[in-house]
Amino acid sequence: MLTIQRIRYSQPYNNLSLLIGIGPILGVDMYRSEYKSVSDSPLSSLSHIENRDVVNTYYTGFLPVIGVEWFMHKNFSFHAEYYTTIKLGWRFKEDYEKVVYTSGDWRVKNSDLSGMYYNASGNARGGISFYFK
Repeated sequence: MLTIQRIRYSQPYNNLSLLIGIGPILGVDMYRSEYKSVSDSPLSSLSHIENRDVVNTYYTGFLPVIGVEWFMHKNFSFHAEYYTTIKLGWRFKEDYEKVVYTSGDWRVKNSDLSGMYYNASGNARGGISFYFK
């Protein structure tokens, strides 16, 4: 995820400043999972199952933030922020399953899904900042 934020600070009052900001988001998430399960039952006609899941998501959005910063010194501060990521994009998903029987027969189930993607999530973070001037 790539984001740039423009953050504005209020005038300090007793070394405490409010901050507010917003910026665009541009990103790609890629997920891939493969696994194979083997039947160990001598009574089963199933030999093994192969699975593969692939999910690619392309999105854009924005990242608003609000918080406070307490300047203990002009070059040192503590801060607490709450930010929300709001993403809108497109998701492509492929599910593949191959079932192999002990007789050598097999069957494949393949499904492709795509559609709009929306996600909004909030997070809080805190930290220490050092400023070098």
